Amino acid sequence: MRIGPAFLQTFASQVVQSAASIATAILIARGLGPAGQGRYALFAAVVGLVSTLGAAGQFEGHVLTSAGERSKGRVLLARSVVQVVAAMMVVALGQALWRRWLSLEVEGALASLVMLVLVGEMLALLFRGINLGQHSITAYNVATLVQRVVYFMLVAAIAATGGLRIDAVLGAWLVAVAANATVSGIWIWKRSDAVLSWATVREGWRGSMQRGLRALLTIGLTLLLLRADVYMIGPMLGLEAVGQISVAYTFAEYLWYIPSILASILFAAVAASRGPETVAKICRASRTTVALLTPIGVGLAIVGSWVVPLIYGRAYVQAGTLFVLLLPGMLAVSLHLVIDSYFAGSGFPRISYLAAAGAVALKVVLNLILVPRMSLAGAATATSVVYISLLLVKVIAFGRETHVSFASMCRPTLTDVTNNLAVARSWVRRLRYALADAGSRR
Repeated sequence: MRIGPAFLQTFASQVVQSAASIATAILIARGLGPAGQGRYALFAAVVGLVSTLGAAGQFEGHVLTSAGERSKGRVLLARSVVQVVAAMMVVALGQALWRRWLSLEVEGALASLVMLVLVGEMLALLFRGINLGQHSITAYNVATLVQRVVYFMLVAAIAATGGLRIDAVLGAWLVAVAANATVSGIWIWKRSDAVLSWATVREGWRGSMQRGLRALLTIGLTLLLLRADVYMIGPMLGLEAVGQISVAYTFAEYLWYIPSILASILFAAVAASRGPETVAKICRASRTTVALLTPIGVGLAIVGSWVVPLIYGRAYVQAGTLFVLLLPGMLAVSLHLVIDSYFAGSGFPRISYLAAAGAVALKVVLNLILVPRMSLAGAATATSVVYISLLLVKVIAFGRETHVSFASMCRPTLTDVTNNLAVARSWVRRLRYALADAGSRR
């Protein structure tokens, strides 16, 4: 797989997705207020965690199973549907337990909406893994783009009528994720001609699940780390505090968009090959991330405290201060995403889940120490300390595994700039030719 063109296509898609996501988040935060935003953030965190656990690491399992091949598309599609049905039965049977554990107060129609969103997110996640594993970057991008745009349009329409409530937001989310799963599923089905039978679906499934368990452990712990404040701050400081820190996180996590694109593409590349060429691509991507995000981070550190309330409203002044405290950690985890793609593509070795477990434990301890003394500022400070520590662990492990220096990972060069510009020009030229060819056919 050619990393440069795949990245640029995904980047172009992510520009639109980012704009839609930011606008959607602003509308929801303004419409629901800090307390309502806190409740929505808790719903989103629970859906993210439970859908990931229900997927059982098979997003990553599908990537590792496909390794660039498209022949198993329908088989993996059928496995995904069977797995989601089984997972939702388990979730439904244990919902009283996990709702209590996650402090999720939801009943009636709202509970049904949450369960349906869970189904949609699980299917969308598993289908995205198939597309990425098959190196079908266009399908991978289009399906997610559809969800982001549909979600924004529906939330904007609801907000325009003055009826922005938590149930309406969840309903819009359900429609959007259903569109994502439908587009992705149809694309995968048409791209494969495999004959389906229970024997073909079952063949190799156990091995895929075993590979996925390491991914599940790592990703599950990572999600706990990323959303630890949402789970812990509510009982300690209340839902309004959750609303403040969730807005700060949401705005800060936009720094991850470009690194997450690179990480996803590199994950698929490493799954197919872990040779010197792939290692060199990871180092180049890491240096590019440093060069791109360092000046952005410095600028946001200067203006972030007033930009956040300017965008989200005066009710979120505290979130602006929290955003600045989160910045060092968010920049660290952005670089971590790129470097960690090597370990993800290698099948999630011990360093993956041990480092994640250590980070979660450190975050919980620091929260218990700092939040009673420093309130939300303590939680944000703890996050930056933990994310920087996690990055250092992965940088050292990657250097030992691949025998590359710290400078090779983190010091941008003029050659990087030249190569990246050349790839960009080549991609724009091909895109222009494709558009011209499409126009001439009309």
